[in-house]
Amino acid sequence: TTAPFIDPLTGIIFQRFFGARTQFAFSIALPENPSTDFIGQLSAPMPGGAGWAGISLQGDMEGPLLLTAWPNGNGVVNSFRVAKNEDNSPPTVTGAFSVVDIPAGTVVNDTHMTWTFLCKSCIGDAKTGFTAQDAAGSVEMGWALASRKVSNPADPAAILPFHNSGFDDFTALLSQARSPLFGEWALLA
Repeated sequence: TTAPFIDPLTGIIFQRFFGARTQFAFSIALPENPSTDFIGQLSAPMPGGAGWAGISLQGDMEGPLLLTAWPNGNGVVNSFRVAKNEDNSPPTVTGAFSVVDIPAGTVVNDTHMTWTFLCKSCIGDAKTGFTAQDAAGSVEMGWALASRKVSNPADPAAILPFHNSGFDDFTALLSQARSPLFGEWALLA
């Protein structure tokens, strides 16, 4: 289950899931009256710059929208994907949704990656994610983490190796992720 977390890089107040064993973290912030956008932060170990991390906007990894990210030098490459099964690299997908980096909250070094972003038009489709109505309560989301190198880190459509470092579900307490400061935070993107 997520818990309150204040990001020391940006001051954004998130609801954060943190896996103590894997050191994977996903944080989410929503507007006071959620509609289409959220602010997210993925943080994970990336030893030697290898690996990738991802979240599913629903509990199941097959079918809903996945947002994946990995280091490429000092930057982060990301893509939206939809998995057909648990074994193969999920193909990229496009739609009305998009992400805009929040540079102040994005750090890549030899051991870790932290990527903060504004996810635009990412809320609203019950088939691929969660809806604005879900933000009144909580939703199941999924996470995945790999420690093996992505095939071509510069390519958003790169082949992703199996999530060998872990994967599971968590409960995102969306009702507690809502804030009147969201508009100010979104300007960081």
